[in-house]
Amino acid sequence: MPLTIWDFYPAAFNCPHSMTRLGRPGSGGKWLCGIEKLALLPHEQDTIDAEDPSSLEVGRVSALASGSRWKTAGTQPGCIVYSFGGGFDNKNGRSSSSFEEALLDRTPHCTLWGYDSLASHFASPGLHEHEAQGRAHFTQAAVSGRTNAKQYPPQLTIQDVMAINGHDHIDVVKIDVEGFEFETIEALLSHFRGSEEQQKDGVGKQREVPIAQLVMQVHLIPDQMTVEKFMKWWEKIEDAGFRPVGFEPDLLTATIPVYDGMPRYVDYTFINIRDKRNPLLK
Repeated sequence: MPLTIWDFYPAAFNCPHSMTRLGRPGSGGKWLCGIEKLALLPHEQDTIDAEDPSSLEVGRVSALASGSRWKTAGTQPGCIVYSFGGGFDNKNGRSSSSFEEALLDRTPHCTLWGYDSLASHFASPGLHEHEAQGRAHFTQAAVSGRTNAKQYPPQLTIQDVMAINGHDHIDVVKIDVEGFEFETIEALLSHFRGSEEQQKDGVGKQREVPIAQLVMQVHLIPDQMTVEKFMKWWEKIEDAGFRPVGFEPDLLTATIPVYDGMPRYVDYTFINIRDKRNPLLK
């Protein structure tokens, strides 16, 4: 097989702890850095800089978070996991949320917030149990780079979701949204670090991105993402502090084949070295 773009974007950095694959073999399972550190996080922690959702367009749909906001103002769970897309439905009688279920099973104080536009609830029996214990919350919504609170399911950004839930720091964000990861991450970086023009001019927020670990499937879909666009997107992620420590090709497009038969999907695991609250760096 000839060289692909993935040969030039390997997981060139090391996780400072163990790398553990959580979930079922093949599609659905993901690599996570330092689960033993997440397992030691406390039951709750203080919030430092949670945004007021009323200041955003999404303030109009803050009722989405009914029952999922943390019990005490000024605090949040000690370990927070966000999961966007990737299947909370029950395809072929088998839930593809095995990563999320395994993560909660192995961390006593982590709480999951799951979002998927194609499902109305958790399909996994294991996640139902965690939901009953208040450790898993589901909202039918799409994640992308822009907010549209009028459509159904609503379209939200990651920063919208953080504001709705009253969270100012996330320990793990998993994204598998079939190509929308590019605009979703760009909007997140622009929100916390300012636009590309502001960064060049030395103005703007330039805040650290309050996400410790990013587990993301990248989709190079023809006619949607070029090599040049991907390179610029990758540089923005690196500039924000994210370093790739895990890499696993999803060979779906090569084995079926789909598109041109090249391996166009890859699962990456990133850790944020500029996040001062990152438990993996303590």
